[in-house]
Amino acid sequence: MAHIAAFMLNAYTDIKLCSINVLTAFTLRTTGEAAVNQQSKVDHKGTTSRLRLVLIICLSAFIGDALDIIAPSQGFEISGKRWYSEVTFYSSSNCPSFVVESLPQLITTMTPIPNSYGGKQNGVGFDRKPTVYCSPERTQALSYLPETVDSDEVFSTLGSARRYWEKTTYKLVDCDIWLNSEFINPENIGKILRHEWGHCLGLEHEDQQLSIMATTLPNILSEELTINDLAGINVLYGLCIDEVDKEGNHFMHKVPFNGDFYYGIMPVDGVWPTHVHTVGKSDCD
Repeated sequence: MAHIAAFMLNAYTDIKLCSINVLTAFTLRTTGEAAVNQQSKVDHKGTTSRLRLVLIICLSAFIGDALDIIAPSQGFEISGKRWYSEVTFYSSSNCPSFVVESLPQLITTMTPIPNSYGGKQNGVGFDRKPTVYCSPERTQALSYLPETVDSDEVFSTLGSARRYWEKTTYKLVDCDIWLNSEFINPENIGKILRHEWGHCLGLEHEDQQLSIMATTLPNILSEELTINDLAGINVLYGLCIDEVDKEGNHFMHKVPFNGDFYYGIMPVDGVWPTHVHTVGKSDCD
């Protein structure tokens, strides 16, 4: 009922303001009709156009109020590729101890499917073993790929993620993360590693600078996941849970709208459901 009340209040305000503008425009139009000189005829045409414009604006505002009850939007990008089974990830022996020590906790807390740390291994390339490796330069050469597997790489100067997936199903089967050993340190490893692992999960870059998936890594302020990061993971993996980020923004897995259910985001200062933004259709029961 709260959203209906908010809609009625906004609609009342729009109608009241529009009524004043319409009355003013109509008065000018009537005055123009009473005038007989050529200049008045020009003014008459102008007031007629003004009246039409005001009516269009009023109608648009009223429709906008109705649509604003739940506005569709999406503040994140997903590739459509994802894991369908348990993930075991590894680290290379050339990574410093602060990477190896933080790796299991950083990856496990943002991975929505069963996962485990398999220890150290030195293979880089398609081997179905997601591996984090550290060096001044990333490994360029790709190992042999079966015809059924494709790959891409999301690259920056601080790190990269090279994903491998089955062409027909978009099922992720491997992902190698390169960390630039000349830039990583105990202070920034959380942000960089979580960003690259987000790509391994199937997330893409987004414009929100506060997000762990921000386009420019140096602009990421925290290793904590924002509501857009949480929403991207939940929508991509079809999770049916509600989440709240550290700022108090809410992600909801089942928002009713037009007879269907959607995933939705409501900002910390929002009002339910006026300020809920849908971010993908939900199949949750």
